[in-house]
Amino acid sequence: MKELKVIFPETLEVKLGEEIVQIKTIPFGKLPYMAELADKVIDKIQKNAASGDLGIAKAIFEIIKIDFEIIVQALTITTSLSKETIESMSLEAASFILTNVVEVNADFLSQKVFPSLKAMAKTLNKK
Repeated sequence: MKELKVIFPETLEVKLGEEIVQIKTIPFGKLPYMAELADKVIDKIQKNAASGDLGIAKAIFEIIKIDFEIIVQALTITTSLSKETIESMSLEAASFILTNVVEVNADFLSQKVFPSLKAMAKTLNKK
């Protein structure tokens, strides 16, 4: 029997002013919701990619303008912050938290989840 592997990372903690904020990976039950947000962001970024970093910033602002609530909800899912705290944050603080959420989850998905799914697919193809 194969040894059980633990793939769940510890929660990242970042300091925001005097507050410690936990940055969490996306829970499985919220994956469809978060995938919908990711699709919207990726679509906007691809449409604005020719403009470089300015295009990416424009894409993110378009998402905020159109789907602000989905971003706030995503941050409540992936941090220890309440909706009220997120909505009252400065733009700089919110950008810092959002950047950390994206980095933690991109790393988790690319380094842990996708390789596991690939291994599962290989196993299924052998049978």
